[in-house]
Amino acid sequence: WGWREIIDLHLVRGQPAEAETAARRALVALPESAPLLGLLAESLRRQGRHSEALGPVSSALDKAPDVPQLHALKAEILAEQGDHATALPHARRAVALDASPEYQALLAQVLVAAGELDEGGALAQRLIAAPAPLSPVFELQAVLAERRGDITAAITWCDRALNGPYPGEVRLMVRRARLGLQQGESAATDRLIPLLDLGVALPWRDLSQLFAQADRPVLARRAACRFAAAHGADL
Repeated sequence: WGWREIIDLHLVRGQPAEAETAARRALVALPESAPLLGLLAESLRRQGRHSEALGPVSSALDKAPDVPQLHALKAEILAEQGDHATALPHARRAVALDASPEYQALLAQVLVAAGELDEGGALAQRLIAAPAPLSPVFELQAVLAERRGDITAAITWCDRALNGPYPGEVRLMVRRARLGLQQGESAATDRLIPLLDLGVALPWRDLSQLFAQADRPVLARRAACRFAAAHGADL
């Protein structure tokens, strides 16, 4: 438990590289631990190292095939790689094992990404009607609106979340900025500027591209430098 607490603390603090180091040290002592393998996979996923993350999460599932968190994690990794068809059975299995809103939201996201718009949209509608919808549900509503070509509605969904229960949700902030740029909003990227001073893992490449699109080269360069530092790359 001590190792898991240390790794979880690093992940909560936005320190996936440190979480990876701790997970690898823990696995030297406990190489058959499914929870530790899952945490290693999560730390790799958060660093964008999806191909590497598939190994430990698959090993964890071999040891603990009925743990919904592991199925959900594998679905996320596969979906982020663009392999939605392979992610979908794992997302479904997670919900079959635990029908919590978090797993249902993941299933809805994977369904929509896989082109199952009717089923995914219906599930998204049920989730958004809940008393306190999760942030991925707002993002999914924005995705569905954008797919319909309704950028105004997509922006509204982002704003409902960012101006309400999820003011610091980075994925929504990035999506809102991109949508705002499409609409020609001059201040579309303003909300992203404070992120440059945070010492946590963020989608630096996306931020750099958005600042560049907004004709803010200094900010784009700062985000690009953060990306390079996080990935050991040269600019």
